Amino acid sequence: MARLTIDGRAVDAPEGATVMEAAAQAGIEIPALCHVDGVRPLTACMLCVVEDTATGRTFPSCSTAAADGMIIETDNEGIRAARREILQLLLSEHAGDCEAPCRRICPAALDVPLMMRRVAAGDLDEAAGIAREALIFPGTLGWVCSAPCERGCHRAAYDEPLLIRDMHRRLAERARIPADEPPLPSGKRVAIVGAGIAGLAAAWTLRRRGHGCRVFEKADRPGGPLRDLDEEALPWGVFAAEVDAILRLGVELETNCEVGKGVSLERLTSQYDAVLLACDDLEDDGENVFTAIELPMAVNSVAEGRDVAEEVDRFLRGIPEPPRRKAFDCRLGDIGEHEKAAFAAERLDPATVNQGRRPDAIEAEARRCLHCDCLKVVSCKLRRYATEYGAKQFAYREVRRPSIRAAQRTGDVVFEPGKCIRCGLCVEIAKQAGEALGLGFVGRGMDVRVAVPFARPLDEGLVTCARECAAACPTGALAVRDREERDS
Repeated sequence: MARLTIDGRAVDAPEGATVMEAAAQAGIEIPALCHVDGVRPLTACMLCVVEDTATGRTFPSCSTAAADGMIIETDNEGIRAARREILQLLLSEHAGDCEAPCRRICPAALDVPLMMRRVAAGDLDEAAGIAREALIFPGTLGWVCSAPCERGCHRAAYDEPLLIRDMHRRLAERARIPADEPPLPSGKRVAIVGAGIAGLAAAWTLRRRGHGCRVFEKADRPGGPLRDLDEEALPWGVFAAEVDAILRLGVELETNCEVGKGVSLERLTSQYDAVLLACDDLEDDGENVFTAIELPMAVNSVAEGRDVAEEVDRFLRGIPEPPRRKAFDCRLGDIGEHEKAAFAAERLDPATVNQGRRPDAIEAEARRCLHCDCLKVVSCKLRRYATEYGAKQFAYREVRRPSIRAAQRTGDVVFEPGKCIRCGLCVEIAKQAGEALGLGFVGRGMDVRVAVPFARPLDEGLVTCARECAAACPTGALAVRDREERDS
């Protein structure tokens, strides 16, 4: 038995236990990428480094035995800096996207690949629901959005980008968007001034949180700048139907009512728990007054209204403002001409080559999607720790990312070599499983990689334990293709 102190807690560790195991015994998690219980470590990621302040030594906790008198710190400024450096070294050679570029670019964060998968599977109603959840006005935006998402589509490297805007427009026309469930009332009421896209998006968001919402609009109908568009640019019935869906949820709309004239702002701030100004002619710095800006791009206005509504919701519930920590998002960048074939492996449907864009056949168009989003967008430990420690992908700008290597598949498990950090877990798991070939380290020095020996295909190397390897893999290098992981 070893008695030591970890982060101020006294711990009695059993004979032979590592510092990491002793910390886990005390309920303290130490980050690691190369450690899985019951699997012999082959390499050291060094992310689990800790400091013994009694001696001043720093060492990996996964392989250092707990000893009497140790005073371990698992999280201080120096340790965090070391971990951040380790992560940035790994990220400098990571060849893959966390989020698909189309979703990253969309101001409303529409999960385009997921929507496309649902369309390709014939589930148009669910696909329409995905579009509605992000865009709130999928039909309207299908007419008026400038489609920035399409400019980031990797499919353009092969022929033409996907018709993403047309997709959610057609879904709004053809599919049945599930009705919003009546929310449990919160007992709070919000006044929203301005029935443009931002104001209405805020109303929809707040009403779904259970808050009573009344929208005041000085014009005779909602829409803000959209009212200036002719029927050819935006058929009014499309927008009216989406506004009606918001009103059916229980949002109240009062037109021909100019706040400041027909009703005073002071009255609203006193009668309502919160006031959201979604117009450009009123200002107030009251504690319960919030402002959403109607932006030139309608999709930006949707995102603005929704984000401010989330802020209002936190205020009404007494929830503190969360720390502004955006999830780390690795970016593959442009696909070089020499990389196109490798990137297409296990992504590009051969039946769609030279097919051209199909605005009239959304299922065929959806099959053109390359599904660039990572298969482990939620469970990837590399992404999780990069977020936690503020790591940057391009900390070493002089280092060029490795060229893309072709993905391989065995059953429903996909191996993307560009995301492998060479932790060796899959190598050891395959060995323990008694695989005839298994996996091994190929090459030397900086060029070492994990592969099936003798250049054999993945389905010969991982015959029985592919899913076990995928479960242990700390990144999206080994993942189950048909298992959805969504971060929202």
